Amino acid sequence: MHCPCSAAPGPVDGTSRTLPEPADTPRRLPAANTEDPVTPPSAVRAWRTAYPSAKYVRYRYGGHIQVPDEAAARIARWVERSGG
Repeated sequence: MHCPCSAAPGPVDGTSRTLPEPADTPRRLPAANTEDPVTPPSAVRAWRTAYPSAKYVRYRYGGHIQVPDEAAARIARWVERSGG
């Protein structure tokens, strides 16, 4: 299941975020775009703190919505291996 940024309330103080409970999303693959003009680096840090064992797809793209083909292929492989 895809959990877009809008599913997590934005930070009140610029750093803290309300994230899904680990039990509610047992498998996760956060996508971290280092050039995202909308989602700040603090969002990725919040996910890394909340889910230290999660795998991450890191990529660079000058936008917020689209994922480059290479990152999309990595996400597809993860979904196939995870059975979901």
